[in-house]
Amino acid sequence: MENKLPKRSEVDVELTWKLEDIFASESEWEKALSEAKSLVDELAGYAGKVAESAETLYKVLEIYEKDSLIMHKVYGYAFKSRDVDTTLPLHRLFIQSLCQQVWKYLKSLHF
Repeated sequence: MENKLPKRSEVDVELTWKLEDIFASESEWEKALSEAKSLVDELAGYAGKVAESAETLYKVLEIYEKDSLIMHKVYGYAFKSRDVDTTLPLHRLFIQSLCQQVWKYLKSLHF
């Protein structure tokens, strides 16, 4: 008997991830990634200002929380998409875009 990994098309749907529960389409994933990038840029604008007031700190924490939730979904979708079929170059591009965004995100948190 040959131990061969089946293609996704050969696996029962009940045994596969339902990625559309995370994002209905790849374009929705890209839209969420773009929103996360905008929030990172907004966070970066608070560098050196976080301790100015309670209101400023609160606003930064709100933006951070919103971005974190979006990034969690974006991250999960990208890695699960890649794992569906690791031979597809598009999914590797998802991971590359995501890693660039995560790096930018982490840099923005250094106030």
